[in-house]
Amino acid sequence: MIRKYLLAAAAAATFAVAPAAAQAPQANDYPDDRTQFEFFSAETLNASLSPFNITTETQTAGGQTYLSFDLDGYRYFILITACLEDNPRRCVGANLFLALDKPPGMSAQTLNSKVQTFNSRYAFTKVYVDDQTGRVILSRYMVSDYGKSRGQVRQEVASFVTIVKDFKAFFGY
Repeated sequence: MIRKYLLAAAAAATFAVAPAAAQAPQANDYPDDRTQFEFFSAETLNASLSPFNITTETQTAGGQTYLSFDLDGYRYFILITACLEDNPRRCVGANLFLALDKPPGMSAQTLNSKVQTFNSRYAFTKVYVDDQTGRVILSRYMVSDYGKSRGQVRQEVASFVTIVKDFKAFFGY
């Protein structure tokens, strides 16, 4: 159910983002890179992303908290998951994703072939076509089962944004 809410939000947001949005983050050395946190929450993710100078929005849909931010003309989402005792401040998973319409003029067969090829090249991300919306989803799942540092989150987001550039070129966006 939450996936339906977020994909609807992603559909609306994809075309609402101005082309001159924030620039891609760089995972540099920041003084608090080694600052540890035990669980994902809106607070810990916002603190981790703050050096990137992106504005995040924290929302709740279907009982789950997620962050969204605009970057390079697209809207990214981080869905906070795997919450212990249904407490949104004690979560050990975060799904970072981007949802796009199917590339114009691409057949379903070509799209499926490209999805398989892309997934074999990029083991730490997953591309799939959502059965309900037909949108192409690129996602990366982060875990914090035994804690995580702000620097690790920054590196994962920066890596994902770099992969998004390859994704857009490969799929013809």
